[in-house]
Amino acid sequence: MIDYEFDLFHSRYGWTDEYVKSLDYKIYNRKLAVIIEKEQERKSIQSASAYSLAYLSYYHGATKLSFNKYLEALGLTKSEEVSEEELKKQSEKSINKGKKIIDMFKK
Repeated sequence: MIDYEFDLFHSRYGWTDEYVKSLDYKIYNRKLAVIIEKEQERKSIQSASAYSLAYLSYYHGATKLSFNKYLEALGLTKSEEVSEEELKKQSEKSINKGKKIIDMFKK
């Protein structure tokens, strides 16, 4: 377990084992909590992306779904006719879809 934690410090901050060992214990725990939180956020975003792609591939048929259609379904394309407000609404809608997809896989 300690090797994993040291690896987190190495990858996040580039710190050596000796430097990590020299940290005050409270600082070590605070930094570790931040690293773990950021790592969980990163994994959550990756999972949401993977679930969204899987869902859209299933929904549209994997061979029929172009990358542009994938982006459109997520509300991530911007055409000249779409206002910023509409784009924000589409983005929120896509985020909510992604959350629903994640919830489906959590059950």
